[in-house]
Amino acid sequence: MSTWTKTILDESRKTGLADIIIVDTAVRWRTVWQNSFIIRFFGGSFQAIKNILSTFFTILARSPHVLHICSTAGAGSLRDIILIRIALTMRIPAIIHYHTGRLVYDIEENGLKWKLTHKAMKLAKTIAVFTKTELDLITKIIPEKNVIIVPNMIDLTEIDKLIKSEL
Repeated sequence: MSTWTKTILDESRKTGLADIIIVDTAVRWRTVWQNSFIIRFFGGSFQAIKNILSTFFTILARSPHVLHICSTAGAGSLRDIILIRIALTMRIPAIIHYHTGRLVYDIEENGLKWKLTHKAMKLAKTIAVFTKTELDLITKIIPEKNVIIVPNMIDLTEIDKLIKSEL
């Protein structure tokens, strides 16, 4: 997600067309693949509360035109639902942008993760996914929603550096 955010911020600064406000909600207190239920449940709950409050106060202070949530779906969708409801209460449309390869599997499993993700999707004005497969599945499940593909971005300046170093 950080590459996507950095790319958007860099482009925004170049064009000056948008004032982007970042609320950093990254999890830094555990390793990515920490699977202990107790650590994920209590730590994740604390992190979600912190993220919700931080976003709420930022919305109050800055009055954005749109709320763009980058999400990994799953259990974090409960946080996404609350954030979207806050935005809707303040008449701010929400885009939910999924940064995960698990959507297709979560849909197939049809468990709690999918039910929460599905609820967040239904509340959002627009749903952004990485692939055509995800777009087709979600459009079939929620045909009334605007679903778009935003491919996973890479930082082209790093590729340019590699090309120049090889010349």
